[in-house]
Amino acid sequence: MARENLRLGVSVIVVGPLSKEIKAHRLLDPAWACLPEGAQLRPVWVQLQED
Repeated sequence: MARENLRLGVSVIVVGPLSKEIKAHRLLDPAWACLPEGAQLRPVWVQLQED
Protein backbone atom coordinates (compact mmCIF):
# COMPACT_ATOMS: atom_id res chain seq x y z
CA MET A 1 0.00 0.00 0.00
CA ALA A 2 2.85 2.39 0.82
CA ARG A 3 4.47 1.92 -2.60
CA GLU A 4 1.15 2.54 -4.35
CA ASN A 5 0.64 5.76 -2.39
CA LEU A 6 4.16 6.89 -3.28
CA ARG A 7 3.46 6.25 -6.97
CA LEU A 8 0.40 8.47 -6.57
CA GLY A 9 2.48 11.22 -4.93
CA VAL A 10 1.12 10.66 -1.43
CA SER A 11 3.61 10.72 1.46
CA VAL A 12 3.75 7.59 3.62
CA ILE A 13 5.01 6.52 7.03
CA VAL A 14 6.03 2.90 7.51
CA VAL A 15 6.32 1.64 11.08
CA GLY A 16 7.87 -1.52 12.35
CA PRO A 17 10.93 -3.26 13.53
CA LEU A 18 12.96 -3.76 10.39
CA SER A 19 15.72 -5.78 12.04
CA LYS A 20 16.60 -7.90 9.00
CA GLU A 21 16.81 -4.86 6.78
CA ILE A 22 18.99 -2.98 9.26
CA LYS A 23 21.39 -5.92 9.64
CA ALA A 24 21.63 -6.30 5.85
CA HIS A 25 22.28 -2.53 5.43
CA ARG A 26 19.26 -2.27 3.10
CA LEU A 27 17.16 0.17 5.09
CA LEU A 28 18.62 3.20 3.31
CA ASP A 29 18.67 1.64 -0.16
CA PRO A 30 15.95 3.23 -2.34
CA ALA A 31 16.32 0.42 -4.91
CA TRP A 32 15.60 -2.24 -2.25
CA ALA A 33 12.56 -0.28 -1.10
CA CYS A 34 11.36 -0.02 -4.74
CA LEU A 35 10.82 3.70 -4.33
CA PRO A 36 9.64 5.64 -7.35
CA GLU A 37 12.17 7.96 -8.94
CA GLY A 38 12.51 11.17 -6.96
CA ALA A 39 11.14 9.71 -3.71
CA GLN A 40 13.19 10.36 -0.57
CA LEU A 41 13.79 7.82 2.17
CA ARG A 42 14.12 9.35 5.65
CA PRO A 43 14.40 6.91 8.53
CA VAL A 44 13.41 8.24 11.94
CA TRP A 45 14.38 6.42 15.13
CA VAL A 46 12.10 6.85 18.13
CA GLN A 47 12.81 5.31 21.53
CA LEU A 48 10.31 5.53 24.36
CA GLN A 49 10.50 4.43 27.96
CA GLU A 50 8.26 1.50 28.82
CA ASP A 51 6.69 2.87 32.00
